[in-house]
Amino acid sequence: MSIDGLLRQGFRICPYSWKYAQGKVSALFSALVFIAVYLPLCCGLCFMNKVQLKLDFEGFAAKAKEHFNDRVYTDFLRRFAYGTDASCYRYIPKVVIRAFDESEIQTICALAQEFETPLTFRAAGTSLSGQASSESVLVIANARWQKIKVSDDKKSIFLDCGVIGCEANEALKPYSLKIGPDPATINNAMIGGIFNNNSSGMCCGVKQNSYNTIKSVRVILRDG
Repeated sequence: MSIDGLLRQGFRICPYSWKYAQGKVSALFSALVFIAVYLPLCCGLCFMNKVQLKLDFEGFAAKAKEHFNDRVYTDFLRRFAYGTDASCYRYIPKVVIRAFDESEIQTICALAQEFETPLTFRAAGTSLSGQASSESVLVIANARWQKIKVSDDKKSIFLDCGVIGCEANEALKPYSLKIGPDPATINNAMIGGIFNNNSSGMCCGVKQNSYNTIKSVRVILRDG
């Protein structure tokens, strides 16, 4: 007789006990499958060789100074200052660099590839969760990233990553419009962070948060 038959024979008198036992057997079988299949897979992933980066921050900084001159900071005071954001976390970047346009971002990406250094981008740094904190290369993209253009049909607005949220609303105010997200830090937060964090707010909820009100995005990929 099969296991299923034995269980039915033993619990013939009490159908509820049979259902209970059947559920326990199914749970036990699932647990055994998890142990037999998933755990070895997880252990295998844990022991995979990690990608080792050179992390040549000195080489990155030296080469970056050829392109960005005095906008590359390696002294402790400015690294400490720029490493501070609105969160409770404390990370001090190895290099801080201020980028003014897309071509400079492409140059920074190329240098990061060459010297194998991670990049962290920041606009205003008003997030409380530390997304813009970095122990590697911190790229500041706020100054000069402030282009605002309302479409001809007044149904959309183009915003650079360094535009403050309230400035976007000021540009839309003559048309009785505003951007979707309304975070509490809208008077300081910039579009780069508002978009990347999928900011919402007390009024917009999830229907008019960043991701649900974006028409298109212009991005620079890792390879430039």
